[in-house]
Amino acid sequence: MNKYLIDPTDITKFNRTNEELELFILFCVCVAGKTAKQTKLALAEFLEEGSKNSANNPPFAIIYQMVKDNTLFDKIKKSSLGRHYVLYRAFKELSTTGIDLRQCSIHELEKIYGIGPKTSRFFIVHSRPAQKYAILDTHVLSYLRERGYDNIPKATPGSTKKYNEIEIIFLKEAKESGKSVAQFDLDIWNERSR
Repeated sequence: MNKYLIDPTDITKFNRTNEELELFILFCVCVAGKTAKQTKLALAEFLEEGSKNSANNPPFAIIYQMVKDNTLFDKIKKSSLGRHYVLYRAFKELSTTGIDLRQCSIHELEKIYGIGPKTSRFFIVHSRPAQKYAILDTHVLSYLRERGYDNIPKATPGSTKKYNEIEIIFLKEAKESGKSVAQFDLDIWNERSR
């Protein structure tokens, strides 16, 4: 079994090891614009292949070795991960900046190329307990439209102001459900991603 596989249907885990946090942030970056099933397999294959040439097998160490060998871009391009340039920059920055994945804020994550509000919130909500952020993906936005909210776009809003407005609505819905934000988000995703 590939140790780099993630289960998107059971994504919330608050006691991840450092290696698991590295894998999870890479998954969060890769899954933007792709299906979770497709992404989990492509990322696992990419890291498994890369681990063959690395004495150390944590995800960031594998990527850092590719950076040193000047092979990262070519290996991303050969993979089925897509978005080659974005992933190249994001992977390189994640593996070389020394970001503390246990303590970083959404703003620190968003300084990494390719990480926006949805990705930073996805990582933090599903890796730390009691976080109150909204992951405004197509499933959540569709849910909110069906609940009768006006002016909810079909895609993640690019405007920070609009994102924040919708985030408040989502957090209200989560609170009314009696579930944690992480559980509420995961339930919506599991129900609608089938």
